Amino acid sequence: MLKVPLIGISTTSLYPWLYDMIAQPESLAFVPNNVINLAEPMNFWQRLYNVVHTFYDKWYFNYLTTQEQDRIIRKHFGPDIPSVRELEKKISLILINSHIALNGIQPRTAAAVDVGGIHVQDENETLQPVSRLVMTRFRGRFHFFDVTHANESQARAHDVL
Repeated sequence: MLKVPLIGISTTSLYPWLYDMIAQPESLAFVPNNVINLAEPMNFWQRLYNVVHTFYDKWYFNYLTTQEQDRIIRKHFGPDIPSVRELEKKISLILINSHIALNGIQPRTAAAVDVGGIHVQDENETLQPVSRLVMTRFRGRFHFFDVTHANESQARAHDVL
């Protein structure tokens, strides 16, 4: 097994099944599940619906995907590889396409970083922000470069984790 940090990218706000991957606590009493359309603030019945629907979404996602994903990874990486759900728990960081202006205030652990609003301008630079993040891990911390600058000599590093 590779001994490198795993970094995930979520193209939307966190789906209910992504929270467990990074041990992100769910605040279902005031953060609506992004799969259903609930406005904030929620009343008691909306909160109850939010909780029940979130648990159902997680169960249904695992029911639909776990066996097939396990079959595929064991076919390509051997029968001794752990389940995909165990591998997901090794994710160190998820970059989330979310922003406080769109999704409101949500509690986050250090493993969940909102990067909404950072856009790639050139099609050839699509993987550049991720490769910079991976290559700049040093002494147990991730250093994320401000990718809005034209060249790396002008980039500023920011501690993320």
